[in-house]
Amino acid sequence: GNSIDSTLELISRNVPDFIGIPIISTAGYPAAVNLGSSIRKAFPEIKLIYGGHHVSAGPEAFLAANPYVDHVSDHHYYIIRDNTRGL
Repeated sequence: GNSIDSTLELISRNVPDFIGIPIISTAGYPAAVNLGSSIRKAFPEIKLIYGGHHVSAGPEAFLAANPYVDHVSDHHYYIIRDNTRGL
């Protein structure tokens, strides 16, 4: 995959309203939260949505551990918790 810096450069070319980050397995958790945290620092206006099996298994715990996350979705991609009022 791309480095964090490379990913941030790509995002800066077309700043989206939101970015979805999947966490399919626990093994992908560290990289996914590192990416999201880096995106939040560089682009605080972008909404971050996490989804996938890992998040669906414990959305409240995930949000508590990652307060920079705006939304989480279940495995059907419905928003199941909204930390903001803007989406």
